[in-house]
Amino acid sequence: MTPETFNPTEAGSRRDGAGATSTSRLLHLVASGNTLQTTTRMAFWLAPGETSGGHPAKNRQLLSDHLLTKRVTIGVADMPQVVQYDVTFSLPVGERHHYAQFEAVTG
Repeated sequence: MTPETFNPTEAGSRRDGAGATSTSRLLHLVASGNTLQTTTRMAFWLAPGETSGGHPAKNRQLLSDHLLTKRVTIGVADMPQVVQYDVTFSLPVGERHHYAQFEAVTG
């Protein structure tokens, strides 16, 4: 496994870090009370042809077919300091891997 060479990322690509826009696409947004739910089609961290640690990107396009759906609720069961964060990563049908690594909010 070579880190970041096939890495869909909710916030966008490495190049997006310096700009006001993101290669990732927000597909769905619902806000209600203390809950926000979004679905994002994630951009690959590396653009085709870029490298990370000397290893080339495995993706052939900027935008992946990987979806991230999350629901964030602030204040749960009379505990206003609690943040509930539920997330689902969806892979394209038929995509196969021997290894997968997911990063998510913790603590």
